[in-house]
Amino acid sequence: MATVMQFEGRTLEIQVEPGTYVDTSPQYIAGPTSYLIDGEPVSKEEGDALFAQIRAAHEAEQHARELTKAKGRARHAEQAMREEGLSEEKIQRVVNRMVYGTPEGEQA
Repeated sequence: MATVMQFEGRTLEIQVEPGTYVDTSPQYIAGPTSYLIDGEPVSKEEGDALFAQIRAAHEAEQHARELTKAKGRARHAEQAMREEGLSEEKIQRVVNRMVYGTPEGEQA
């Protein structure tokens, strides 16, 4: 014999059936529809352009920080490889891969 359970929400007085669930998946929320710069309204196009510039500058700063960290790690690895007696060509390939992600070095 199956037991059927029934619950009622106290504030809304709605029935909640067993098996009901909450959708926790991410939901899209639209971004700003208007912009203010120094308290003054600006067009959506101008605001979007400024926002894109700010985002690009932030990403460039973040990339520069990550590159600096990678170069620091590569310097330590380079020293250890020299102490191990690896050839300069192998050392350079490893350092390039650590810093730039390719054995050839920085890509144009």
